[in-house]
Amino acid sequence: MSTKKKLIIVCMIIVVIVVSIGMVIRQKRDTKRADVKVPILLYHNFVTTVPDKPMLITFDDGYYSNHEYIYPILKKYQVKASIFIITDKIGQEIDGIKYLGWEECLEMQNSNLIEILE
Repeated sequence: MSTKKKLIIVCMIIVVIVVSIGMVIRQKRDTKRADVKVPILLYHNFVTTVPDKPMLITFDDGYYSNHEYIYPILKKYQVKASIFIITDKIGQEIDGIKYLGWEECLEMQNSNLIEILE
């Protein structure tokens, strides 16, 4: 990796840190604890090259329909995605809504296309 690219990455990280600190400092110091807002910044990875049209596909809650309808399409086109599951609802059916079971989660995770997260 070139020195210029390394410098760009370091600058990006510094900007993120400075902005994060600024957000925290701006909060009122005399607010009640119940009123305190905590900003959360989540980054997975820093890269030097990004595709022309980047896209991140995520699904929430872990509905069975993710496995039944979406997974075959993602597999057909070799598209990666993340599913954020609610572990308390694994394998359940609540109000007519079916949630993923552990077997479906493992199958999708093992495909290396789907990342199962809680």
